[in-house]
Amino acid sequence: MKSPNKKSNRAASSLILLVSGMAISQTSVAANYYVATWGNDSNQGTFSAPFKTISKAQNFVKPGDTVYVRGGTYAQTVSWSKSGTAAAPIRISAYAEELPIIDGQKKLAANWGTMVNLAGNYLHMDGFEVKNGLGQGVVLTGHHNKLSNSDIHDHAERGVLAAGDYSVVEYNRVWGNAWYNCRLSSCPTTRYPNGGWGTGLSAARDKVNGITENATLRGNTVFNNWGEGLSSFEADGTVLEGNTVYDNWALNVYVSESTNTLVTGNLIYVTPNNAVQKNMMNIGLCDETSVRASANVSIVNNLIMGGSAHMSWWTDKRNPGAKMSNVMIANNTFVQATLASSTSNAITFRDAAHENVQFLNNIVKQNGTGNPIAVGKGQFTFSSNLWSEKPVTKAAAYDDVNADPQLSQTGSTLAGQLKGEYFKLKATSPAISKASVISEILDDYFGDARDSTPDIGGDEL
Repeated sequence: MKSPNKKSNRAASSLILLVSGMAISQTSVAANYYVATWGNDSNQGTFSAPFKTISKAQNFVKPGDTVYVRGGTYAQTVSWSKSGTAAAPIRISAYAEELPIIDGQKKLAANWGTMVNLAGNYLHMDGFEVKNGLGQGVVLTGHHNKLSNSDIHDHAERGVLAAGDYSVVEYNRVWGNAWYNCRLSSCPTTRYPNGGWGTGLSAARDKVNGITENATLRGNTVFNNWGEGLSSFEADGTVLEGNTVYDNWALNVYVSESTNTLVTGNLIYVTPNNAVQKNMMNIGLCDETSVRASANVSIVNNLIMGGSAHMSWWTDKRNPGAKMSNVMIANNTFVQATLASSTSNAITFRDAAHENVQFLNNIVKQNGTGNPIAVGKGQFTFSSNLWSEKPVTKAAAYDDVNADPQLSQTGSTLAGQLKGEYFKLKATSPAISKASVISEILDDYFGDARDSTPDIGGDEL
């Protein structure tokens, strides 16, 4: 996917003042405040007399202002409740060419506490490292908040939670979180007996109404977390776009109790002998409870490789009536799941009263290992897929291609090194011009336009 500019614009906001009944246009001058490790909270927050704690600055800022945090280590939690506006957000930013580190030192934010809580609205946080908390790393509790270009790692529970509506989490690295669930002797602490499978990066659980709406998680790299990697649960309108997700202990991408969800343009994979020492699944779909039934989910233009399975939908014993409703899985490229045995399945859809599940224009390359797909009861449509191995009868269609897809398979497949180019089609690929036209899918994984005779899989040659 072609990524937009990562840097936020800092244009000054305009105010319309009413004076003696007459409207006068006047430009407001945004103020800058500064925080430094050598500062003092009795200061005024100027460049030469900065604050010492980040939270202190909110006592001074107004909408449109920027708080610049100088480089160095801050052993402090941040709770920010002051709000900006749509036209004039408040920015909390690393000072140019410097790295501020918010460090819990494995002492702060215990018992599901939070190292950084963006509780106000219209807040933009950019350019930080947040690490070593005993609870969560960064939580976007307020609405219309943004976290970008930051490194969030080594927290006992979640790395980043986009809880508020219209959250944007983009171009961050999120790794090594949920270590209370760590299963290795090298873990930073003995596994906490009540520690759950925290996530790396999730959109979920707005504190206002329980459902996070319209969150966007874009362009992040999420890896080596001791739970799910990237997820949406108890949410509506989530977009998971252009992320790289690999080697997360429970599974890489998880969609549960989510409606109107788009999973697109992601690179998702599992490497052998990975840091968490597990062969995990890549994409999981399951409503664990009946809080919210997932529906209207699109999984398109993703590149997936390795793992114990490419994708699975299953039921949870707490929600026996769960099913898939209006799910489109299209133009993805699935390559070589490392299955446990010859009877294992690369893709599994278990029995349920599924409604309108479409599996279209996908490449499934398995090279003779196990079964490409298992399909239970329910309403499915299969069409225009390329299978390197013959699928079960229920998944086969008259317009399928049964052949090797002839992918380029160039470049390293090591953790952190796999690129989308590995999945590109060769000029001789039988997938070329064999896909069905899907009006909603206008481009491919790389952002290139699909033509009137589109190609199967995530790449449009």
